[in-house]
Amino acid sequence: MDSIFSELEPAGTGTSQRFRSTTGVFSLSLTTTTDASQEAAMRERAAQNQTMDLDSDFFDDYGKVLNLWSRNAFVCFMKYNSAAKPLLGADPSGILEATWERGEERLSIRFDERHRLSYAISYLDPQGVRRRKWDASSLATFFSDCPNAKRIALI
Repeated sequence: MDSIFSELEPAGTGTSQRFRSTTGVFSLSLTTTTDASQEAAMRERAAQNQTMDLDSDFFDDYGKVLNLWSRNAFVCFMKYNSAAKPLLGADPSGILEATWERGEERLSIRFDERHRLSYAISYLDPQGVRRRKWDASSLATFFSDCPNAKRIALI
């Protein structure tokens, strides 16, 4: 035997690829990347690219970089949600603000810190009456705290 891995052979199918040693001495399990995690990685890269573009413009205007916690919160939000690409801006302190529009409805999110956000939403209720709401939430619970935001921001 040249190395401990020379006798590894694939066994199993599906999203998890298992390898076993024919000698029975070593066992190794590898999981291949799923489509969902690949999509999340693509959304994360797109959000990072969007913040890099804004960071460059922000530095030209204010001579400083975007708030790191706010930037990370935006990237995390975009990575774990299938949200459409928003209009992205920042206030003078470097806090990111994202805005989505769908017809007459609007959603703006201010990424206050790593796991917290503030939002303002203007939407039409089922009877066609315009409603507005301002509140704070967390990245993890935002769409359950504000279910009307789903139809505006999500793809």
